[in-house]
Formats: sequence, structure tokens, C-alpha cells
Amino acid sequence: GTMMGGDYGLTLYKVKGKWKINNFYLDAGSTINSNSVNISDMKEMAEQIQKTFSYKSLETLSKMCNYPIIITNSNGKIKSAEQLIALGEDKVFTEKLSKEIDNTDITRLEEVGSAGVMMGGDSGLNMYKFNGYWKINQIYQ
Repeated sequence: GTMMGGDYGLTLYKVKGKWKINNFYLDAGSTINSNSVNISDMKEMAEQIQKTFSYKSLETLSKMCNYPIIITNSNGKIKSAEQLIALGEDKVFTEKLSKEIDNTDITRLEEVGSAGVMMGGDSGLNMYKFNGYWKINQIYQ
């Protein structure tokens, strides 16, 4: 594997010939629970989501969700990380969705009351704050 960043960064490992993000770390003193990505800053979370989409890492994406999540164009509610991963990269990281997430201007994202934050347009995702951390709870393709 390899590391990117200093006190803040991520580790990458090659899985089946593709580089995948294994772990995000926010500072040298605390690594993130490997079963969950816990980020309290909305713009930082949006940036991590964009990185996750660019690497098409289902495992990392699965750790950014608050279950059950709804994915339009799949079979309704996804109840677990395992169920999300089982859908496969092509079903989750569609070209349209990936482009919309990539084109999101993070600097312009704003929290809209209890409605959370939306990334993308016709295709995208919603994030809400659960227990102080931003989590994805809906993906629409």
C-alpha cells in the first residue's frame, strides 16, 4: 500500500489490479474506525465523496452511508454496507452520477435547514448529519 498526505490523508492498496482507498485519517492521533467514515465538516465530507467516486471505491462509499439508504434505479432500500457492495461498481458509480458528483462545486454547498446537503443535479446524492457526522442517505442516478 501507499499513503497520501501528512497529518491528514489516506492509505491506498491495490485490489485486483486497481488502487482502492483503504482508510482516511484526519490527524496523526486518531485513525478513523475502519467500519465508518466519521467526518463532521460538510465540505470535507463532500471532498471525500468526490475522491471516493473518482476511485470508484464501493467499500469506502459503503462506510459513508447511514443505513438504510435509498438508491433510485436499484431495488429500493439498501440495508447494509454488504448489500451496497454487492450491487457492484457499475450499478452504483454510473457515468451520469459520477460526472455530477465530480462537477459539484464544494465551495458553494450549503446546508439547507433539516434538508441536509445535495451534491449533483438530476443525478446525485443527499447527505444528512447523523450524530454529529455527515452521512449519505440517498443516491439518485
